[in-house]
Amino acid sequence: MSEVKFTPWTSRLSKIIRQPGGTTVQGALKDAKRNLEKIRLECILEIDFKLDVMQQKFGQARQKPNETDLDELYRLSNDIVGMAGVFEMTELGEAAFSLCELIDRLKAPDQWDWPAVELHLSGMRVLRYSKPGQPENQAVLDGLRKLTARVDARRELGKPSTAG
Repeated sequence: MSEVKFTPWTSRLSKIIRQPGGTTVQGALKDAKRNLEKIRLECILEIDFKLDVMQQKFGQARQKPNETDLDELYRLSNDIVGMAGVFEMTELGEAAFSLCELIDRLKAPDQWDWPAVELHLSGMRVLRYSKPGQPENQAVLDGLRKLTARVDARRELGKPSTAG
């Protein structure tokens, strides 16, 4: 029987903080925030581009896309989840996450719900351009979650969710 060996790992940041004349945690966070602000516009434009690609390619997908296209839709939506989180676009990130959840459910055989996908894409666009924290935003998110739950309920009953 072999013996388990643990190797401690030290992050680059912790090394910098411990060095004489290094930075503080607050300083590192301030630097990180400043660096993020430098790329904010570029990342927001990338979110817009991904939303456009999703709409153009999947906004009218009345027929279930093939597995590769579904994976692309998932990847694009997941990319938006990450970028939205970094730039405090929480509601957009939640809608994109909901679309990822929906896609997971729609990958099952005989499952496609074009209106649910289309509404997610529309909801994401609305949330992208709305002011954060608006009561209407929560209504959009609640509606998207209900759509995803509906697909789950139909799948559990063994009924196709094709609605296009």
